[in-house]
Amino acid sequence: MSLDPSDPVVFGQEGARGIEVSLPDEVTVDTGTVADDGSIVYEDNGADAHAAVQALDDGGVRLQTVLEGPDAPQTYTYDFASDVFPIVLEDGSVELVAGVAEGARMSVGQFDAPWAKDANGSDVETWYTAEGNSLVQHVVHDEGSAYPITADPKGTRTWWNTTLYFNRKETKLFAAGTAFTGTVTAWFPTIPTQVVGRLLQVYAGTFGVYFASGKCGKLVTYAHVANFVPQPYSGKEAGGYCR
Repeated sequence: MSLDPSDPVVFGQEGARGIEVSLPDEVTVDTGTVADDGSIVYEDNGADAHAAVQALDDGGVRLQTVLEGPDAPQTYTYDFASDVFPIVLEDGSVELVAGVAEGARMSVGQFDAPWAKDANGSDVETWYTAEGNSLVQHVVHDEGSAYPITADPKGTRTWWNTTLYFNRKETKLFAAGTAFTGTVTAWFPTIPTQVVGRLLQVYAGTFGVYFASGKCGKLVTYAHVANFVPQPYSGKEAGGYCR
């Protein structure tokens, strides 16, 4: 993690592609310092809020924003890399989905449902909205709030179950034998290309069944082993990508 607040925060499992996210756009902070617990603290420099970043043992990251008074912003915007965008789920958590080559989308990470606490330990109303490649945390506070208020998003990279989604058109192409080998091997370089190609050929018929039933296909790997499990999906999954 960098002490420069303009540098992106990168999180993810060692050896896997990292996910880049910025500190909140609305927070103006000084160069970071390293705290006793290893967190990097970026002190407030004019926005009445400061930020802290803590790397977690599971490859995730905790992004704390501390609101010092009523002049602190009501929203905090986290910008992701241009090919990663957030989808807010019904339970308030967030799925991070990446667009990859040859079409298709991959679930690459998640953020827990947001929370915020005031100085008395009471819950403060907060929620996420998604705007393109940005995740916005809303925190409701005013002169009657007990400061400081801590908002504490936690992000992790998907690694036990990694999912590659195909929309209706891509599912049909997959079923017809169109090669998506480049897409898969780009995200799983440890799996031999010939193994990927053979599995995709085997699953072409399965994707044909998904398409005929009005659904889309996805490939799920477990712990990044050299295998893929085809599964159907539809509805709101992957932000309604099955269209």
